[in-house]
Amino acid sequence: MTSDPHPPDANTSIWRYIDDWKFEDMLRKYSEHSLWTDDDNKGKNIKYFNDVGQLWFSYPWTFEDDNEGTLPDINESPEEYCDHMAMSRGLTDQEAARRKQRFLAASTQTVRDCNVLMAQLCGVSCWHRNATISSSMWDYATSKNGIAFKTTVGQLERALGWAHNTPVRHAQPSVCAVGYIDYSSYFLEYDDFRSILAIVEEGWSYEDEVRMVAKSPIILRLPLRISKPLRPSEPIPSLTDLEKQNHRELVLSKSRSEYKQLRAADERGFHLPIKLTDLIQEVAVKPNAETTYVGEVQTLLKQNGLTNVAVKECHSGK
Repeated sequence: MTSDPHPPDANTSIWRYIDDWKFEDMLRKYSEHSLWTDDDNKGKNIKYFNDVGQLWFSYPWTFEDDNEGTLPDINESPEEYCDHMAMSRGLTDQEAARRKQRFLAASTQTVRDCNVLMAQLCGVSCWHRNATISSSMWDYATSKNGIAFKTTVGQLERALGWAHNTPVRHAQPSVCAVGYIDYSSYFLEYDDFRSILAIVEEGWSYEDEVRMVAKSPIILRLPLRISKPLRPSEPIPSLTDLEKQNHRELVLSKSRSEYKQLRAADERGFHLPIKLTDLIQEVAVKPNAETTYVGEVQTLLKQNGLTNVAVKECHSGK
């Protein structure tokens, strides 16, 4: 059933189901700050508090769904896009015709391609919306000793944004409740890269997903801003249509190059620093895990300052 993406309430309970090695990776001290440091700050020692772990963000192309990070069919068709936009905005026939003529006369394919590539160069952290454990979601923890941990949308946002650190400032993470759609018939009114990543094929609706979307370090390297040389006291000059189009084509070319290198190197994502003590409410251990694993999880949590987090053992069907 089709649903629209929307911002979830801050008190919404969400779970993340992961393998044991991914859990251990999350508890490690964040170490990727050099990826986010600009040339003026290379070599500087960036310090974080001891309770900072790292949250993994996957690139959309690593997901099973081939539609991830792509536009619906209607948005790919300029004619259909104009017609649906006119209906959405309630335009008169005369105004709709005028805007459609202007839109079709412009070079809009470059903009669409840029938005899709920007989406592919973002990272996604996936969460399941539920007040309690869902037995069907354990499939996402494929190792024998998988775990699930609970938080809320508000806690996740606070844990990521607890400090004005360089990675989070550049990544600009944002949260949304996924909209499940039919790609052949759905119209995405706002087709920027964040909106593209807020929709998923409706066949995956059982996941009831809340996701965090963040820019990757790669996006920092793209020439997204364009400027002209200025003399003192000169007003900022406006750009001609040709300059704007040339800049869009430059961004598209650079984005394609970065994306190809990413795929060739099989780089599957990146981390952002996260304050673990603000994140985790409780931890559940996968049914039929090794008998010693509950104790191992408790030890890992204590070693990382998470002394008040309850750990429970789940049983089959629960």
